[in-house]
Amino acid sequence: MYYFDNCATTFMSKKVLKAISNAPQGNSNSIHIVGREAKALVQKAEEKVKELIGAKDGQIIWTSGGTEANTLALVNTLPDPTKFCRIHRVGSRIEHASVYYLIQEKIDVTENGELKVDELVNIVNFTSPFLVSVMSVNNEIGVIQPIHSIAHHLKETNQQPYFHIDHVQGFGKIFFNVEEIGCDLVTLSAHKVGGPKGVGCLWLREGIEFIKPYTHTLNIPGIAGFLEAMKEVNDKKYIEYMTPIHKAFEDTLGNGGLLPELAKINGYYAPGVLGVFSITIPGISASELLLELDSQGMYVSAGSACHEGEEKPSHVLRSLGLTKEEALSTIRISLGKNNTEEEVIEGARLLVQTVKKMKGRSNDGPVLNSNSRCSDGEDSEWKILGRD
Repeated sequence: MYYFDNCATTFMSKKVLKAISNAPQGNSNSIHIVGREAKALVQKAEEKVKELIGAKDGQIIWTSGGTEANTLALVNTLPDPTKFCRIHRVGSRIEHASVYYLIQEKIDVTENGELKVDELVNIVNFTSPFLVSVMSVNNEIGVIQPIHSIAHHLKETNQQPYFHIDHVQGFGKIFFNVEEIGCDLVTLSAHKVGGPKGVGCLWLREGIEFIKPYTHTLNIPGIAGFLEAMKEVNDKKYIEYMTPIHKAFEDTLGNGGLLPELAKINGYYAPGVLGVFSITIPGISASELLLELDSQGMYVSAGSACHEGEEKPSHVLRSLGLTKEEALSTIRISLGKNNTEEEVIEGARLLVQTVKKMKGRSNDGPVLNSNSRCSDGEDSEWKILGRD
């Protein structure tokens, strides 16, 4: 099996499963000892969240996942009463759907998927929004957004709106510190870092006015699993492990003749997280390719969403300038810590063979020359393209 869909979800380790099964059974809202045991675990998890995002203080709101946390950030956060601003939200054109459909102003991105900071600043100064929401890493193309630059420029705008970061895809993959960035709200999700599904959280900086959601019984087993998974979250170790794996996969695609002859990687020239490839293969239906790969034990995602039986192109890919046909010919490969170098090389070869078969081409396709960006020759430019 080649599981290359880690941006969709990650697998839980035996330690995480054990933590879930051994979690306290009480309700953390109860004041008796059984409830206090559950409450103590929740507090441990909250401290771990703050430690990993570099927060000195602040509040943690537990949610059912990243979507709910994003929604609460945009809907329940109240404008700063000391500032004149509108009930207006701004974000980029490539945000997750849970943010995309709640923002009033959508900022353009470059053809490589980076938010245009100057345009954002102009819109903020003109519209006086109370909140700006941007993801740290895009979930479809893996491009890292310029969150430090955004935070710096927002502080110099007229109204200095709140800054919310959807850190679901960047958690554990890039260096992230809320104090250094200066953001106000952060969204996290457990199942993107080896934790269970159905658990996420929203961090709020101290002093932010927020309509607290109704009191509910917390998912203690889920939080226990998230806590255990967070013990393995380490961006430096992730980068160290994933660097050779990323390069091995990319080089195999190039040496097999898929890149750049038959396909292109979206967002390639922008800084990006390791292991994520958005690959457009003109003339190939992504949904058909997924089914073909699935039948051979390789599991990836398409760059489009299916709504009510109609295949629609991804708004993210369209924002990069891809045509509808190109967007519907795009797949996403997302490698993770459970993948090995040998495995990704085999998977890349399988992908190349499958694409050539679907295109009716021979397996003896062209090979990139030694100074190509995707080759493994001494002159390879791979390291200078934002993925080192």
